Amino acid sequence: AALRVLLRVVAVPSTTKAWRRQVGRLFGAPPFLASLTRATLPLWARVVNAWLSLETPKAAATLLLSGKMGVTAGVFSSRAQEAEAQADLLRRLAFALWVGEHNQYVGALQGLVIDKLVAAFKYGAALEGWSAAVRWGVQVAALQCARVLVVRVAPENLTALWPIMIAELQRVLLEPREAPPALLLAACQLVDVLLTVLPDDFAPFG
Repeated sequence: AALRVLLRVVAVPSTTKAWRRQVGRLFGAPPFLASLTRATLPLWARVVNAWLSLETPKAAATLLLSGKMGVTAGVFSSRAQEAEAQADLLRRLAFALWVGEHNQYVGALQGLVIDKLVAAFKYGAALEGWSAAVRWGVQVAALQCARVLVVRVAPENLTALWPIMIAELQRVLLEPREAPPALLLAACQLVDVLLTVLPDDFAPFG
């Protein structure tokens, strides 16, 4: 009931100051995504998108990628904690992309969203001592975020991402024994979406 009242309040432009900070605090809380249910998800989707829409797409994406929301990692955090913070960041980005309008974040792709996905695909690969298990969580979240991006952004706006995405899918799917089930599932789910959205371009994966 309280969430429905909040949704009505958010719909009134003159009330922005009354809810802006509170909604940001709730969305930025670490348990937010895990607390969503089938009943509350569509309501929170509208509330969070209203909150993010108060900013320009680029400013909203910058906020989402700032590392100041959700699970955060400090100077003395372990590598596992750092990886979980990165995965959580990508999950929140995916949520924002999903609840937004189609092509809402086109202006934030270059230099922000795409760059973050590329970094996530390669997360920890060049650093000694990083276990594969630590990297996998981030890479799974990156593939899931890419799947949302493919659905919510027109294909012509993602041309810079295709070569990188194909290389990542080939890396995972051509060596399935070296990938955990979660990573394989995320890769297959992305392929499934790509075959639906761009069947001719991604037919070799079918």
